[in-house]
Amino acid sequence: MVLILNRSLKVVHISGSGDFLGGAELCLYELIKEECASDYRCALIVPYDGEFAKAVVELNVPVKVIKFKPWSKSTSDGILKLLIKLLIKLFINVAAEIRLFLFLLTVKPCAIHINTSAVGTGCFASKILNIPLIWHIRELLNRESGRTLYFPKVQRSLISTANSVIAVSKSAADTLHSCKRIINPIIVYDSIPVPEYRDRNIFRKGIPNVALIGSIFPAKGQYDAVRAISRVLARGYELTLLIAGDIKDSGYFDQLTSFIKVNNISNYVKFLGQVDEPYAVLEDSDICLNCSMSESFGRVTVEGLLSGSLVVGRNTSGTAELLNNGNGLLFNTVDELASLLIDAIDHFEKSRKIAKAGQEFAWDRFSDSSLSCNKIMEVFDNAK
Repeated sequence: MVLILNRSLKVVHISGSGDFLGGAELCLYELIKEECASDYRCALIVPYDGEFAKAVVELNVPVKVIKFKPWSKSTSDGILKLLIKLLIKLFINVAAEIRLFLFLLTVKPCAIHINTSAVGTGCFASKILNIPLIWHIRELLNRESGRTLYFPKVQRSLISTANSVIAVSKSAADTLHSCKRIINPIIVYDSIPVPEYRDRNIFRKGIPNVALIGSIFPAKGQYDAVRAISRVLARGYELTLLIAGDIKDSGYFDQLTSFIKVNNISNYVKFLGQVDEPYAVLEDSDICLNCSMSESFGRVTVEGLLSGSLVVGRNTSGTAELLNNGNGLLFNTVDELASLLIDAIDHFEKSRKIAKAGQEFAWDRFSDSSLSCNKIMEVFDNAK
């Protein structure tokens, strides 16, 4: 990858990944595409080469690889493992900050955009060079999500010193409330690529399908989903649960498959693996389920709404923020989830009305990706 340095850069983006690991990279890719269409010159820094980095290069955007590590940790790691990881990350990140400083000194961008709160690389270089810093809060990084910051108060205080802070939801913005410095994060909901619009009528054919999309690990709540489905089936109802996502925790996956086998519901639960196109699953599903313990935004929630499915989500954080206007259903416990699924089947006309309201809400709010991208670019301009 060769950087083009013969023209001034308006912004340098710093991504936590070189691959498309989730919504953060997908949304940054959409932003970079919009910047290219607007002749808004930018460059991208990634910690390693990957599919995301390659896709950005294909847009004729310069990409530079500088190895760095996230300043967040897994909640499942023991003390000794955490300490060893922290020391290794510290060494790598100091070297990365020096390399980034030298790069920024050369290209002299108008602004720096750190695309995740899980990465601190770029913070000190921006301050030394007096380059405006925009920090994007895309994660909650709490115990429920499975990852936290090493020193939350200190690190979030550093985030609050940025010239501007963008948050993907009110829930994400609230993570900075404990900071000593009073700031008002700019809330910009993520843009989501939309499917072809379909005026759907759910619960029209055979056994209803329930889609659950997301990487398979405890924080995504697939175990609660299979428990709820088991209770629905025990009541004499029929549903098919479609679980799509790559396996991040093999022990957790074994727990899921063991429960499914012991409770004799194998015919009603299908593992689809990782899917490249979520709408291919959602548009054949009557219900979209989000059981995540903690969501800063909830991309799959919006995708479910856009597809016209009835969206049922856990009553917490970003999921509740998206579904609290009569455009979806919220649950707190497994029993409550099972009851909601049964009620959705028994009162399918009511379910269709809620799904239709959710689809209209999502198309009105999220169908034009240029709106959120333009808001973010406006923040970059104002930071100067």
